[in-house]
Amino acid sequence: MARVVVCPDCKGEGKILTPSLRNVAFTSEDFEQDPDFKEQMLGGYYDVECPTCKGRNVITIDERKKYYDNEEGRLERESGY
Repeated sequence: MARVVVCPDCKGEGKILTPSLRNVAFTSEDFEQDPDFKEQMLGGYYDVECPTCKGRNVITIDERKKYYDNEEGRLERESGY
């Protein structure tokens, strides 16, 4: 059996906030104006299955290496190096 580790993307939850909301900075005013939205956000309404572990909560050591290689490449591309 392959060794597994906790998924670094979802931190073992098996789900993440939908990508369209992941990098959005919400203020307390946003939540005050729409308390239902705040309740939905905190309640997991906008969560989707983790694309890294596919909801399994863990990934193999080989998958982890690929994850970090891809993440390092993404960071390099975004920084222009």
